Amino acid sequence: MRYFLASFIVSITLLCSIIVTAQEGGVIMRSFVPLKSCRKSSSPLFRSDSILNIMIIVDFKRMLSHRLDNPEYSQGKLFYFTSDSIAYYMDIKVRQRGNFRRQASNCTFPPLKLNFKKKSVVGTVFEGQDKIKLITHCRERLEYEQNVLNEYLAYRIYNRLTDYSYKVRLVKVTYIDSTGRRKPISRYGFFIETKDEFERRNCVSFVETKNLHQEVLDRYQMTLVAIFQYLIGNTDWSVPNRHNIDLYVGNPIHPFIPVTFDFDFSGVVNAKYARPQPMLGISKVTERLYRGFTRDYEEIDSVLTVFKGEEINILQEQSRLPQVNNRGRKDATNFVNAFYGEIRAPRSVKRIFIDGSRKAD
Repeated sequence: MRYFLASFIVSITLLCSIIVTAQEGGVIMRSFVPLKSCRKSSSPLFRSDSILNIMIIVDFKRMLSHRLDNPEYSQGKLFYFTSDSIAYYMDIKVRQRGNFRRQASNCTFPPLKLNFKKKSVVGTVFEGQDKIKLITHCRERLEYEQNVLNEYLAYRIYNRLTDYSYKVRLVKVTYIDSTGRRKPISRYGFFIETKDEFERRNCVSFVETKNLHQEVLDRYQMTLVAIFQYLIGNTDWSVPNRHNIDLYVGNPIHPFIPVTFDFDFSGVVNAKYARPQPMLGISKVTERLYRGFTRDYEEIDSVLTVFKGEEINILQEQSRLPQVNNRGRKDATNFVNAFYGEIRAPRSVKRIFIDGSRKAD
């Protein structure tokens, strides 16, 4: 075991030194999880696909007023019923999170982070959770709730394509102001799996590094991520800048594994505030643009086979979404269906993923 761990560390060190030399910087900031401690996730939160109904009680005026770089936690409570009508009531801390959506000029209601006390979650659906992200509606109009559902759909599509994707759990949240100054409001949201949970589930370790080129990552997984981003119409990501991309490492002989997240700027969501970067040459997020690097036809076809094999399951994911805004849901369905129309035509595959790919310098 000692020899194996030593070999593991040496292999990773050599790999990273090569990348650092080629890409000017990049530092592993977090120690690797020893393989002997790797275990499958035991968290019950993401075992079910059913909608979880919860109530969050907090002083919303105080919590929403802290839109600084380091928002403070506010004391709150979380309440929910199980399917057996057993009530759970626990103390939590709540704060704002995110970047774009945390700015008051963009969203009146930002994404949240919930901080649980470890002892209080024992025996509950939140057992094993510590700090977890909650994706929320940006504004109170129902179209923004549909945005949340469509972003949840994007994660569920990603889950269908690969285990190297963050799991999500859809929730119906009733927000109650503890001071009584605001009327209660109920909206859909969803929880996202934590990095720690992802590590345990996939037997990998999170790596904190920047300035890496797409081509030094796992070739298959990077191709899948790039095509998935094309499917949902998302250009709001970057490997070198680690923008909406996390990296993990498992087997020391394999390259880094990319995992993408945060899809509210995608075409399948089509949020009112979403705009592509002008340098990309597209005017709206519903205009698809492939951002992967050159692959031969056999490589592209092998990855597209996975997408084709999941088409029926992906359509079922869409049909299971709660209906809030019929037009928003229909637009998302049509957007995904258009992708499948393209990948069934060999000429389109060549035009988009081969001729239209980015060329490595």
